[in-house]
Formats: sequence, C-alpha cells, structure tokens
Amino acid sequence: MRTRGFRILVVDPDTVTWKGIRELFAPERFSFFFCEELAEAVRAMKSEKFDCAIVDIQAEGNRPVTSILQALDPAMPVILTTERNTPDLEIGAYRQQAFYYFVKPFGGEELKLVVQEALRKSNPEQALVR
Repeated sequence: MRTRGFRILVVDPDTVTWKGIRELFAPERFSFFFCEELAEAVRAMKSEKFDCAIVDIQAEGNRPVTSILQALDPAMPVILTTERNTPDLEIGAYRQQAFYYFVKPFGGEELKLVVQEALRKSNPEQALVR
C-alpha cells in the first residue's frame, strides 16, 4: 500500500488507544496527529490537511462529530469509535454519515482495512497498492 504522506487525525481521550494505533500502523509509516478532544482537532484542521479521522464519539457526548469535521473538509472520511455501544450512538453515526463505526475493542486488521478504504476514498487519484 502506498502510504507516504497520508495524515490521520485521531481524537480519543485514551492515550493507550493512541499507542495501539501508532503500533498497529508503524509499518505503513502514516503521519498521525493525536488529540484528546474535538476542539483541538478542529484547530488542527484549520491549519493542516488530513486524509482520514478516527474519532471516539463517546468523548464528545451527543455532538455531531462527523458533521463538525466534514464542515471543515467535506471529503475527509470519519471513522467513529466507541466503548459503549447503544442504539442511539449507532443511529447517530448512521445519520452523520460516518465512514465506519467501530465498537471497542476492535481488531487491528479490521481497522487497517477500513483505514485503507477511507484513504482510497479521500485520495482516489493516488493508487493504493497492498
């Protein structure tokens, strides 16, 4: 997979999750920006371009995370995660048109596949080769 230059935004208050994501994607050499809250992510998006976002929606309550981030970059796929799945969260993720919705803990290979698909969507002009 062509991976140089891809920037991934991760919004999660759990720094253990950051470490796991960093280790999982180490061979791909992605560039990550980790932050604990949505406000910090919004500030980062105003000055940097990201190819994909992975966001823990529980940390943000009932805020429309996908809509907020895609208002800044409509083409950026947003992958939502949560530790506590509820019908309301699932419906909210669907209504927000999240690229994908994960319930933690999720498998590393599954996350890799979803991120690869998100990168294909956000960068159709770049050939992603496995």
